[in-house]
Amino acid sequence: MIKGLSIVIPTLNEEHFIPKLLRSLTKQDYKGDFEIIVVDGKSKDRTMTVAKRFKDQLNNLHLISTKQGIGHQRNIGANSTRFNHLIFLDADTILPRNFLSTIAKKSFDNERFVAIPLVLPLNGSVPDYIYTFLSYIFKLLVAPIKPIITGKCIITTKENHKKINGFDESAIYAEDVDYGLRAVANGAKYYIFLGSHIYSSTRRKKQIPIIKASILQFRAYLEVIWSGAITDKSKYKYKFGNHIKE
Repeated sequence: MIKGLSIVIPTLNEEHFIPKLLRSLTKQDYKGDFEIIVVDGKSKDRTMTVAKRFKDQLNNLHLISTKQGIGHQRNIGANSTRFNHLIFLDADTILPRNFLSTIAKKSFDNERFVAIPLVLPLNGSVPDYIYTFLSYIFKLLVAPIKPIITGKCIITTKENHKKINGFDESAIYAEDVDYGLRAVANGAKYYIFLGSHIYSSTRRKKQIPIIKASILQFRAYLEVIWSGAITDKSKYKYKFGNHIKE
């Protein structure tokens, strides 16, 4: 059984969602040690103020402010952790009560690995669930060849993170896919934990239609496979931190 968990949450203008995620962490039934590192990228809203309110409920909550950059923020958080097992979470996710305890019960025999759980749409529509089902079929099909890691929730070890020098901070899109492919290429085992799930906001699909988003993600996946990390800002126009509220 895993002895301790370090949870890293990069944020940028997440005052609406970060309290939902932190509240779900206060309700976990996990009895072991865990810490939470929120790494904020100079938000222009009240993200940090709202997060600070949870310090009384989560005495293992640490807040860090640094420059904006999803890869940079995750790396800063990982470098500040105490435990070997890392969970990177997007700020717009919510955990069921047994999520941490379910992950902690898994036995990895001290191996290097990188894994994702089942990510279900929060308050999702029928098309959202169809999209989720099809996306996991695709992930399972490509897993033996070029597995896909998605940044909504990445479970790994500090050893693996250091082995591949963390996230590529120059990547402007699909940095999570690049991270997973480099991890596996360097000997980490890949898992999809379909028995463990989290909930994720569907706000991105409200900003970008599902078909368009699917094409964009598939194009990025292929580009990372063939060319490595995506660093050309002119190719992808997604504005991080520019969120709609639900």
